[in-house]
Amino acid sequence: MPESGSADTRRAARAPAAPPASKEPELKSDEEVRKKARSLMTEYWESFDEKELKECVVEEVGSANGVKFIEFSVREALNAKISVRDKGVPYFKLLVNEKLFPVQSIITAFTTIVAELDNITVDDPRAAEFVARYLAALYTTGKLGADGKTGLEFLNSALSHAMGKIPVKFMLALLSEITKMLKEEGEEEESIKKKVLEVFKAGNIDMTVSILTFNSMRGISILEDMLKEYSLEYLVPSMKTDKKLISDILQDATGQTMLDNLKALDENLDMKCSEFAAKVVTCALAIYLYDGSEKISEKMTAGAGALLKLVHNGESPPSDTQMSVLLAIQPILYELSKNPFPPPLHDDYVNQKLTHGYVAFDALYESEVVEEDTFMKWKADDSEKVMKVGGKPEVLLMTASWFTWLATAETA
Repeated sequence: MPESGSADTRRAARAPAAPPASKEPELKSDEEVRKKARSLMTEYWESFDEKELKECVVEEVGSANGVKFIEFSVREALNAKISVRDKGVPYFKLLVNEKLFPVQSIITAFTTIVAELDNITVDDPRAAEFVARYLAALYTTGKLGADGKTGLEFLNSALSHAMGKIPVKFMLALLSEITKMLKEEGEEEESIKKKVLEVFKAGNIDMTVSILTFNSMRGISILEDMLKEYSLEYLVPSMKTDKKLISDILQDATGQTMLDNLKALDENLDMKCSEFAAKVVTCALAIYLYDGSEKISEKMTAGAGALLKLVHNGESPPSDTQMSVLLAIQPILYELSKNPFPPPLHDDYVNQKLTHGYVAFDALYESEVVEEDTFMKWKADDSEKVMKVGGKPEVLLMTASWFTWLATAETA
């Protein structure tokens, strides 16, 4: 009989019980998530207890509710008094630094907010300023590498539905906030400028043209003042030539006069690149369409169109440049299409029941800036590049009658 306590009689030690697996919080209703966002933000702003916030988010919110939670958190921050809204900066940075939600959830939430900025700022003019501050804070965390996203890609994605339509002041506020935060982290000035320029280019916004749609007579001066206000003059190195170009368009200068004036200001200006053609044409059309000009096709032919023909040895610009022009015009026409009170066209066009899109495309066609083949390629193009610009379906609707005219003209 085995002795007591021998190997044969000892029972195997019982393994400690494994802790119960943490259960991911279930999908909650909008109202439940809104209340949770409000309570957690309020508690954090009072205590700044990072550990408590992290535990509550993991146990009570979960990744399944991430998009709604972040969106409602931003809305709660914007509903707070101006004096405490800056507390949203460490709050949102914590969510990113601790990787409490997938990057895509953050992108989706901020995309929704940015898309509604126009409406939000009607009741709260300073909302855009704080949204820009929150976005800048997330960009500068350096922790957006999950899901293959960098800080730049995050901004590009979060602002994707607004690209080409982002208000100039919002973009400048965003870039200014990024500059300030990077300076606070001790980054060198040249490195800061490089990063800010990258974000600016990713924003796909032509500041000169965008400001013209606000006020063509004083717009360029307003832009110049805003750049100085935010210490971002280096973003628009072409300011002198832009100002002269706009002045010439407003005075109905001929193409030759415009060419001579631009050369006198900058003899190294690359006038054959696609960006130059897009700038010239969009500046001209923004002025004509927003100022209610008459005889737009004639003005385009004598001015911007003639300038581009001189640059391209008497020919229309190359087809890829023509496509760049159409893509640059697309967001301007889209903005007009969704404006409930668009600037009125001249009576001559109104009497013919023409749309802004019809008038713009007709001017490009008659001035031979864009040829028929390029128009048709643009119409049929549903590639990501074209669709990312935004507003393609709306612009197609605005120009449908012009394309009908074009098909009729071909058979006449």
